[in-house]
Amino acid sequence: MAEQRSSSETRAEIVPLPIVSDVSETLQAELDRLFPAREIERVLLIVPPNLAADAFSFRFAQKGRYENFPPYGLGVLASHLRAGGIEVSILNLHHHLLKTTRSGIDEDVFDYDEVVGDAIAKELRAFRPDLVGVTCMFSATHASAVNVCSEVRRIHPHLPLVAGGVHITNALQDATTRDRIVTEFSAVDALFSFESELALAAFVRAVNDRNDEAGLAQMTFLADSDLTFAKRMVPEGADLDVMPALDLLQLPELTEHGTIGTFHPLVEHGTRFATALFNRGCRAQCTFCSVRSFNGVGVRQRSVAAMLDELAAMRDEYGIGHLMWLDDDFLYDRRRSIELFDGMIDRELGLSWDCSNGVIAAACKDEVLAAAAEAGCMGLVLGMESGNPEILKRIRKPGTVDVFMRAAERLRQFETINARVFLMIGFPGETYRMIRETFEVAREMALDWHVISKLNNLPNTPLFRQASDEERRLKTKQIFGAKHYATGGAYLSKSKHDKLRETHKASQFSLDRSIVDVFDDADPDAIPTDAELDRIWVYMHFHLNFMRTLREERPEKLKQAYRYLKHITDVAGPDNAMAFYCRAVVHRKLYEKSDHSAVERLGELLIELPFWEDRLAEFGLRPGDLDD
Repeated sequence: MAEQRSSSETRAEIVPLPIVSDVSETLQAELDRLFPAREIERVLLIVPPNLAADAFSFRFAQKGRYENFPPYGLGVLASHLRAGGIEVSILNLHHHLLKTTRSGIDEDVFDYDEVVGDAIAKELRAFRPDLVGVTCMFSATHASAVNVCSEVRRIHPHLPLVAGGVHITNALQDATTRDRIVTEFSAVDALFSFESELALAAFVRAVNDRNDEAGLAQMTFLADSDLTFAKRMVPEGADLDVMPALDLLQLPELTEHGTIGTFHPLVEHGTRFATALFNRGCRAQCTFCSVRSFNGVGVRQRSVAAMLDELAAMRDEYGIGHLMWLDDDFLYDRRRSIELFDGMIDRELGLSWDCSNGVIAAACKDEVLAAAAEAGCMGLVLGMESGNPEILKRIRKPGTVDVFMRAAERLRQFETINARVFLMIGFPGETYRMIRETFEVAREMALDWHVISKLNNLPNTPLFRQASDEERRLKTKQIFGAKHYATGGAYLSKSKHDKLRETHKASQFSLDRSIVDVFDDADPDAIPTDAELDRIWVYMHFHLNFMRTLREERPEKLKQAYRYLKHITDVAGPDNAMAFYCRAVVHRKLYEKSDHSAVERLGELLIELPFWEDRLAEFGLRPGDLDD
């Protein structure tokens, strides 16, 4: 059935920034202003902290709970710049901040702004760049990236400064958020959109070779000119095979101070992690996702030989033992996937790896999964989102319930692969009945864990453009609000973390209310409120994850479950009595004896947080059964 375009979607069209008429004259004036000597020899690329100061938790960082990914994209940019004779440095402020919190510094003397500001000033003095570029990958990093740009400008008022990344691209390309992103990044001289390794290199050549605008692409000057070069330079073929500057990524240190990917608790402690990208783009057209808006339509693939060379370099030169694939459609081509896996086996790379970003269910064929398992795959996530056929059609998910069921059946045959499912609730118009169907389908799939989230409607997606004016306005306010990301999970603000033990709940974990019959007590055709979605989230999480784990009997799966539950109890959820209960049960199944530390901590929690006794009783769980 052909979709009708809503009036709200029409109002939210992607509108390009204005293009001035006298391009050449305006461009030359801009370049003369920014680069009086018209020469760029050194480029500094900066990774901002993932969160701004008001949302950053010292205690979370000190415990190693924050993600700490290598700046893979900046590594690719650096290699392209180096190919043109440019000297490049990467300042990873996020890693520096996490490392500082774990250096023995006391929380009372830790000053976020001072740590970040001093690191920027030190690098500017030591490296003396002619151009600085700041990346902003996620909307959660918006405020932090703005602050970093402002600090660079404060320290060095006349240093040319540019910014780019997925968040900036999405906000710049969407009419609803375009003016706001330009205003927020007023300290910046120009913004780059989309994949920018070719565009940034072209810009440097234009400055150094005194070229005109012919080679410029994907950039907008933010001075009075509002000069935009909208041409796309899409990396293909040999450009995709360029290896990132691994020497600039600090690979050996990253997992000492944070985590990479979803499956890190299942990997042997002390293993060094890295990330890699085999395919760019995604065949799917999911309406809540901006991958196609950023990467374009279709999938572009690196050569298998170049990919294997990169993996070998990571292992041999930096001691990498585990890899997380960054791909949005990792198993896009069955033949090339198997060729890659066979190459990893033939070259005896010995890497374990995972697909934390998710894979498309239809690509999970028996021969692909068999090759993946032999080549070191120890974890992947199916991108299902919904088990309701109507929602799947609305969001243009590339799969049906039958496809997801078959993929799950195949995955259950490979016990060494920890198989998980992405579920999402809160789609526009989604009722209790629809969410319950998702719950029932996921339960029947019987995979190892379920990553459940509420819809986060982000700019530059079809779903965002279909929203009402008011919904887009509120979302824009949230995205650009300084305190938006102090909401839950790893992004609780410092003050909320400090009060968590007192209040006994976070926004997504309201456990002081019963969660029995969350679907039976509701009108099946009603659309849950945001607060009701929180309660549904808890219900689904407990049933699909903890209660399913209690029924597990396979030794390999029990080992995986115990490692993950221990991560939850030791790091992610030290006040989660349900996790401690499950950990104790799984330990007894594995070793035929009690996990005394888990049982002891469970007893403490039942005293400290009395609501846990009610929640356990609702599920028929009796802590006394755990005693020897």
